[in-house]
Amino acid sequence: MTDGILNGATGPPSESGETQDTNFIVDIPLTALRNHSSAPRQTEETESSASHLMLEPTQRPEWWAKQEMHVHRWFFADREAGSSSVIQHLQLVYENQGPVIINVVSSVNTLFIEWQIPLDNLLPGSFELVLGISSQDLDLDVVDSITFDYVYGTNHTPSHPSEVIPNTTLCNFFAASTTEDNILRWKMYEQIKVESEAQGTIRISMTIETWKGVSSDLGAIGLHFMELHRTSKEVFGNDPSYRKHFPFTWFIDVNVAADNPSNGATKEIISYHFSGDDTYVVLLTRSTAGQHLGVYSIDQNRPSSPPVATWVLSPFTTTVFDISVSWNASQIVALDLNDHNFSAIYVRPHSKYEVEDFTTTPTGLSEEHYIAGELHRDLRHYGGTGTFYISGSLGRILKNERFITFDGMTLVRYSVCERWEEVGRMTIGGPKDSIDLYPYWKEYMRGDYLVLLNRERAYVSIWNLRKKCSVTAMDIPTTTSDNPYIAAYLSEYGGLFVMATRRRVDVYLTDTWTRLGSWTPPTAEQNDITNVYCLGESGYITVDTSSGSRHTIHSEGYIVDINTMITVNHIHTRNLHPHSLFTLDSADRSTPIFLYQTQTILGAIRYTDRVVRSLSKAATLCSDECTSTQFAQPPSPPVFQAEVVEGTVGPWDRQKTLRFISITTRTAADVLGEGMLVPLPKGSELLSLRWILIGEHYFLIMAMSALVLVWRIPATLDGDYELLLGKGCTVDANWSVCQHQQFHQYDRSTNIVTKKNLLDPRIYDLGTFLDGVAQLSRIFKDADDKSKQAITRYIKRHINHNLDPKDNSATVLMHLCSSWTPESHENILSFIHALFGSPAFRWIPTAGMNRETNPISILLGHLDTSVVVVDIVEIMTGYCVHQAKADSDIRFLVPVFLSLRVAVKSKYITSGLLSKAMRTFAYFPARDYRFAMDHHAFALRIFKSRGRKKMLHERKHPTLYLTSKNVHKTNNERLTPHLYVASFDMLWVIEEIPFPKQKPLAILLRILLLVTLTRRKRYVCHPFSLQDLDNPALAALIRFKWTQFGYVYWIYRIVFYSYIAWFYVILILSNLLSDKENEPVENIYNINVILSWLFAVGSARDLVVLTCLKMKPRDFVYKIVEILVAFVPSIALMAIALSFDLDVYYFVTALSILILLLQLFRVMKTVGSFLSVLWRALRSVKILLAVFAYIICAYGVVFYYLQYLACEDDKCPKIPDDDSAAFVSITMTYFMTGGMYGLVDDKIKTGNWILHVIMVTFLFIVTIMLNILFGMVNHAFGNHDRTSELEWMEDRMVFVMRAENLFRWIPYIRNNSSWFPEKIYYTATPQEVRDYRLESQRLAKNAAVAALPLEDDTQDKTIVLNEPAEHATTTEQRAPEKRQVWIDQLREDMRTEFKEELREQLEAQKKQLDDQMEKLQAQLSEIMAVLKAGSAK
Repeated sequence: MTDGILNGATGPPSESGETQDTNFIVDIPLTALRNHSSAPRQTEETESSASHLMLEPTQRPEWWAKQEMHVHRWFFADREAGSSSVIQHLQLVYENQGPVIINVVSSVNTLFIEWQIPLDNLLPGSFELVLGISSQDLDLDVVDSITFDYVYGTNHTPSHPSEVIPNTTLCNFFAASTTEDNILRWKMYEQIKVESEAQGTIRISMTIETWKGVSSDLGAIGLHFMELHRTSKEVFGNDPSYRKHFPFTWFIDVNVAADNPSNGATKEIISYHFSGDDTYVVLLTRSTAGQHLGVYSIDQNRPSSPPVATWVLSPFTTTVFDISVSWNASQIVALDLNDHNFSAIYVRPHSKYEVEDFTTTPTGLSEEHYIAGELHRDLRHYGGTGTFYISGSLGRILKNERFITFDGMTLVRYSVCERWEEVGRMTIGGPKDSIDLYPYWKEYMRGDYLVLLNRERAYVSIWNLRKKCSVTAMDIPTTTSDNPYIAAYLSEYGGLFVMATRRRVDVYLTDTWTRLGSWTPPTAEQNDITNVYCLGESGYITVDTSSGSRHTIHSEGYIVDINTMITVNHIHTRNLHPHSLFTLDSADRSTPIFLYQTQTILGAIRYTDRVVRSLSKAATLCSDECTSTQFAQPPSPPVFQAEVVEGTVGPWDRQKTLRFISITTRTAADVLGEGMLVPLPKGSELLSLRWILIGEHYFLIMAMSALVLVWRIPATLDGDYELLLGKGCTVDANWSVCQHQQFHQYDRSTNIVTKKNLLDPRIYDLGTFLDGVAQLSRIFKDADDKSKQAITRYIKRHINHNLDPKDNSATVLMHLCSSWTPESHENILSFIHALFGSPAFRWIPTAGMNRETNPISILLGHLDTSVVVVDIVEIMTGYCVHQAKADSDIRFLVPVFLSLRVAVKSKYITSGLLSKAMRTFAYFPARDYRFAMDHHAFALRIFKSRGRKKMLHERKHPTLYLTSKNVHKTNNERLTPHLYVASFDMLWVIEEIPFPKQKPLAILLRILLLVTLTRRKRYVCHPFSLQDLDNPALAALIRFKWTQFGYVYWIYRIVFYSYIAWFYVILILSNLLSDKENEPVENIYNINVILSWLFAVGSARDLVVLTCLKMKPRDFVYKIVEILVAFVPSIALMAIALSFDLDVYYFVTALSILILLLQLFRVMKTVGSFLSVLWRALRSVKILLAVFAYIICAYGVVFYYLQYLACEDDKCPKIPDDDSAAFVSITMTYFMTGGMYGLVDDKIKTGNWILHVIMVTFLFIVTIMLNILFGMVNHAFGNHDRTSELEWMEDRMVFVMRAENLFRWIPYIRNNSSWFPEKIYYTATPQEVRDYRLESQRLAKNAAVAALPLEDDTQDKTIVLNEPAEHATTTEQRAPEKRQVWIDQLREDMRTEFKEELREQLEAQKKQLDDQMEKLQAQLSEIMAVLKAGSAK
């Protein structure tokens, strides 16, 4: 066997003095080639032999047939020896100048070596690259990985393949060799591809990633030569120095199979599709014979994955298919997206719904393994795409498996178990056949939820497939914006959705689209983000970037911790695709992998093989020597010196003495500097102070009795300090940090050493971490500025950590609020103020937060202990409101909503603070404006005529909710530029009815709830004051609920009670007029009595519930009235049975009917407002009414005297026997004010002058009193008009709350998303928004001025603590300053809002003008076309 060497143009001359032609091929025996490479001293001999075997140009056709056996070889030379360049540039030469030694140094983590291969003299084709490498006492523990990047700088399409050799592979490569020269031949997996007529060079970058501080004797790597082979295996055979790099865990080559096309055509991979359990992969390939499907079994222990079955899918190569594979690959669906002629389903017989091991199936003819099944009739000519998906537990996968189709508008679900049947469909997009808008919808499906990313309309939404409704949505930047999203990925369980622009990554929670955090690449590296994805649920995301820097051509990828948004590792991801192995209900999840794909190959590479200096590997580098020397004393001379000192803090009247740890620094020039000043925790002592220099930083350990702090300080002793760890101390231990940045804790009692990687942000010891947080909050207030900043940054990293997956309440903020005490208030207040006031601080309320896990509610629970906790509550409430507005995310208001009921009922919370918070909820901009414009429906009454469908801008005070239908209209969006959102959490909260402590009462309550079918959990309105109800968001929420089903509930009660009342009136009258018994009427009578009692029980139930939940007394009156009205039939029954006076019954019935109708109609705005104004007006003139009543009674007595006593005996009328004369005189006197003079009519005609005088005075006084009364009532109506509307709104709010609790209990109705949405939308004009905000600012200003201290002589003129004397001010002097600050802030807010509204108006006008210009241009174009056509004729 012989190989050939192609010499370059600059190759050495032959010994005979002849110049070699670059077109000649030299054939050399293999033995000479091996000697040539292994012994530099034989170079001349080899060259001499080569010259004797040189071929003439005329002999080219003879070796051209043997080109597969040819070899190209170069030797390495360092052309920049001694250079200080970051990259070590090597040169390829033809003479062996000895190996180039690459020294592995401990001062850097990355070494760059680079060389170029000229393409001018290489023949077209693929070459295998073999490197001659030797180890020069290399310590393999030092090297983490070696990366090779191939940059094709040719005149053809540039490419950039890359391969990484991890440490485990390197250990195998550098295993003991039996060769004499100790040179290893590394065969790279990536091939050098040379196209015909290619010009330029191929640049190879070799990157060596190393560990610092692992060994003092690092060694080196020797680079000897580089060879290009057609087939290196044939050259080297079983050579022991031959090392082949194979990076795959499993590997598929579609052309290495027994079922290739008979004509020998090679296949190319079009796409790949995995089964649900990731045990099979289906490849869609293409060749000149058509398109094929191949099923391959994936075996992690078998590198070459065998084919299970292959068959021809279509004889045409242009047909476009959409392939879907079931959970166990028992079914494969191929949808023809062109003309639908080749859509089909392929089924594995006898194992359609059972897991079968395909590895035992012989690879014979494909038709024996899969047969064509019967495709559902709706899919035979379907033009969309589809996929299999599962939802449920592992035991019911096959029964719960569904097939989903989506054409861009309609999503259809099919059951695939046994017989395919349609099980549901929903409309979620549009228009039809717009599947191109959602190219990745199959990748964004998890369980019952689907995420749709619409880049054209610029929004992302999540849908519940089971409930057939949208969950939530969010607008995103348009594709034409300056910074659009270019990549997106949905996490494995669907909880996170990651989107990336070129310079930023945003992580969102899919249930609310709340931004969890953002990450940007390091500013020092101008990298553009190209892709982003999650691999498993490990809490990390992987970011791919591209860089223009030559020494980072392998494209730095980053691994980012989701909770802290900090970079924890680098990763090489060049030309790889993410893929997570998925197993349901499995705690032991497989390691994520990357997929490597070329035209003919698909392989899997371990995720861990591509990670650079992984955190898990760092802990394994600690040797016994590292462990034995970790507790040595600090080096001398000391860099840090610690001293415990005492200091006085606080104002002069409340000063206290604290103990501090004062740390000073000492530079190499023996210059002392300021370090830090940290207070000692109460009752704690300084135990030890240790430090170590690692790279460019000192790691300082400050051990105290109750707290251990680990700081990272720059070696220059300047700049910011970083707190890496703060943990509570409960054991007797020693602490230290080794060179590998591992924190060691040596427990003296157990002699156990535990380690933690200081660069790993994850929390492993929850108890000590939370204890450390509590200790830090108590020492924060009195620490120096550098320490404060470091502590703040440390807490910010972990503020959103879900420390316990089983307990959502295990958070930093909840622990802080729970540990609050009156003694620690000032410290925690200072800590919370600094934390929440930091610009980069971001606290995300946890999912499923309730009152027990809400930090604000926990703080409000301490109000009985101390009122000062309100200061912290105000800070946290202000943050929630501010962050909600900044992100347009209403989820930040959830803690405020949950604590609203407690805050309103608390006597320690000022009404000004609550009113200010409530008014901020109004006109909250919708963050899903474009989605709502496309998918909305209006709240309409059931009995209201639909008529012509009005557009959004044509409706008066419309309320909208999200729907699945696409109703996008351009006019809606153009004429409704603003949309506002309101959440029902703002209106009410779910409360659990508490049982009384008395056992008998608790039993009675349980019986009542059981009999009335009442659940303990009820929707209860927040106890708003009337001023709080002056809120357009609350008005929209109440209006929506009233329109949807409150109106129905009201009609139902009106009809029932009216029927009951009038039925018994007619029944009584019929019984009076007839003595005959009517049995059917009596039966109806008895039924209605029972029904009325049921309603009475229901009203009594509501009254008890309101009492237990401590609702307002105003609601009790209405409930009592309802109960009394419900008892009307029973009163009638008793009146008949016991022969009571029917007049009493008639009076009760009439009064009940009146109260009933007024009480039920009060929820109507006209009636309710009138009754409210009337009641308030009467209360305002109650003194005048009392005087008027007294006058009527006085004149009634006078008229009684004149009527029955001031007369002669024969002319006096007879006094009635029932003593009703006095009552009649008074009532008739009152009737005289209305013109009824029957009481005195006869006597007036007789000319009784006494009566005339009395009547004159009566009419005069009554006229005056009535005019005064009318004037005062009119004044009361004018003053209480707005208040009456608020009272009416409160009545309707309570009414819809009762309707909500009723309809939520009814099955099938409670799942209606149109009746029970989580939020609604409403509109308003810019003028309405401006007026409301100005009024809010006016009220806030008045409240702030009212809260300022009074300026009197009794005020304490104390000096503000911790201020220099020259800047000392008194509270008297600060009052005008505070007032001026508020005024300035108000002006700035008004100016900002005015500018924002003006900008929005200008943009809307500009958009309208642009639309008009487009229409005019279109019309002009049509006119010109018509004129041209006319001129042509």
